[in-house]
Amino acid sequence: MGHVTKVISGSDGVARGETVDVIVGGGRRLQIDRPVQKLIPLEVNAIVAEQKEDQGTSVKQRRRAVKIDADWRRRLMDNMLDQLD
Repeated sequence: MGHVTKVISGSDGVARGETVDVIVGGGRRLQIDRPVQKLIPLEVNAIVAEQKEDQGTSVKQRRRAVKIDADWRRRLMDNMLDQLD
């Protein structure tokens, strides 16, 4: 899992790839260029939208829930990448 920092466009102006910041073993940051076809968007905002329906939770609680979910997804991706090595 990573964070897109730059969109790479082709000569025709269409997005062909992206530069992604990822965290690798030991917490080290790495920038990699990936083609658009190999990227999968994660809808983290969908979780916040679902939680907004529940009026009993505060904004701080919703943000915490999103952070926990993002951390879980990051650990899952790290484990999957470790298994490939």
